[in-house]
Amino acid sequence: MRHVFYLACFLSVTVFSLGQSSETRVQAEGSFEYGPDVTKNSACSRAKLSLRINALRTVVGERLNQFSSLNCDSLRSKTYENECRLREFVWSQMGSGAFIRSVEINQEIDRPVTDARECLVSGQVIVKKVPGKPDPLFVNAVEIYPSNLLQEGEVFEVRLDSSQKAFHYLFAMELDSSPQKLELLFPSGWDDQNYFEGRRDLPSRESSSRYQLQATLDEGGTYSLEQLILLSAKTSLGDSPAINDLTSLIRTVGRMNRKLWTVSDMVYEIVQRAP
Repeated sequence: MRHVFYLACFLSVTVFSLGQSSETRVQAEGSFEYGPDVTKNSACSRAKLSLRINALRTVVGERLNQFSSLNCDSLRSKTYENECRLREFVWSQMGSGAFIRSVEINQEIDRPVTDARECLVSGQVIVKKVPGKPDPLFVNAVEIYPSNLLQEGEVFEVRLDSSQKAFHYLFAMELDSSPQKLELLFPSGWDDQNYFEGRRDLPSRESSSRYQLQATLDEGGTYSLEQLILLSAKTSLGDSPAINDLTSLIRTVGRMNRKLWTVSDMVYEIVQRAP
């Protein structure tokens, strides 16, 4: 099936300032073609995501990129593909230095097209730009060892890397749960030294005898899609930053100059251990 994302139709653009940041109001469109193997609701969800991407691209241009580790086409379970696509978009926002503040859908049309159907949506989107530009020399990374495909009960390690000295905060989130909450994994009572440059393994060498990381599934569960998020900042956010979901994460970094923070992620899957 051919997936089509149309560029937005921009009927009006209004820019006004809010303190150190600015907001742009964009009238945009998004569409998604689908066949009998995709539901209308799923197709319209993707069309609304397309609308957001088009609106954001209007404001930031080619700076809209995807630096997430998310690879939605390779997921073992396609049940959560729409959630995965949404996370791709979130990281595109993080990389561009602008965020969708609000979306008001004015029209949603489901219509036949050649050999398929199409969901077409239009609406007004408010895009907020954060002050400053990214520091190209300030990058971080998070990896899971031995693999990002884990079996239930498997013990694993997390490796953090940073090109500059900074305060590092590692969060975990279950993409296939509702509501989706962020859990702070690092710093913690077992590993609390989060100001560093270079590489840091979790558990650290000093703490490896105190705790371990183990892949678990909910009782009766057979699969889980999860994400690690590494936020690095040149100024401290405190030992327990008030970040418990993606909205509060975006709100936190949106108040900071873009050169002061960077973020990366790692998506991993947990499957039931074979008998």
